Amino acid sequence: MRPISILLLVLLASCGGSSSPKATFTERRAVAFEAGISVGPAAGSDTHPVGDTPTDISAVYVVSFDIDGIGPVVDATLQLTRVANSGAPEGLAPLVVDHIDAGAAADVGDKTSVALTAAAHTLGGLGPWTLDVTSLVQADQGAGRVRSAFRVQFTTTTDGDGMTDAMFFGSAVNPTLTHRPTLEVTYEVP
Repeated sequence: MRPISILLLVLLASCGGSSSPKATFTERRAVAFEAGISVGPAAGSDTHPVGDTPTDISAVYVVSFDIDGIGPVVDATLQLTRVANSGAPEGLAPLVVDHIDAGAAADVGDKTSVALTAAAHTLGGLGPWTLDVTSLVQADQGAGRVRSAFRVQFTTTTDGDGMTDAMFFGSAVNPTLTHRPTLEVTYEVP
């Protein structure tokens, strides 16, 4: 039995110094909370407008995802889908996605709060958009935040024409599953 013991020691010694790849898991995270915000948060609709209203008040869309209790994120992708237009929202362009700290629930302060990363992405075309948000979600984890939140808005708040000029984004309750916003994350498992 002596030769077998030596063989095992050699195998253990040769394996001990190398680091093996960590196991990862990929999942789509559903929205923790969302709101279309113009004067105050509105929820429950299957779309949310981004642009301006007939009273020339800007409308933004805030979407947040729970990242509490998952391992270190190695990849994260945000999916957003425009489902309709009204008026001429392209006159308010560019359309940007800000990375924000929205806290535990959406409120009117999220409309104008200072972004953690302003214009993290600029959206062109009509979508749908798939955005790499890996570094932003990793920053949330590093800061101890339990949610990753994003604000979709035009950089020009209104064109002053007294008409709705907006893109409508699929919400978390949109009947078409592919229109719902999602955060796909790949993270390490212990």
